[in-house]
Amino acid sequence: GNADGNLDAAELLRIPLESLRDEDANGVFDRLESGDGFAITEAVRLGNQFSITWKCFPGRVYQIQTSSNLLTASWVDVPTAQVTAGPADLEATYQVTLDPSETARFFRVVLNPQ
Repeated sequence: GNADGNLDAAELLRIPLESLRDEDANGVFDRLESGDGFAITEAVRLGNQFSITWKCFPGRVYQIQTSSNLLTASWVDVPTAQVTAGPADLEATYQVTLDPSETARFFRVVLNPQ
């Protein structure tokens, strides 16, 4: 707000109702729970470009992480790969350029704590 005592249209935040769902009533929105609402919906590689799309919660910040070996589970943040979901977003997408010499690379999306 702007402290003028009035609620103006520009001071409202639109949140899709789907984002507020909590089916198991555990206090965590389904869109933020892994294995439930929080899921990768698309992963596509075209040449050296890799695009990942996931269900998101409006206003939350997500970090893309990468690993070259799932057995060691040594995840590192992809530089400059933080995505903030917009106020009406139900999905978010991030695209990264891959090294053409790599034969395997794994990605995951994590919710940044707030």
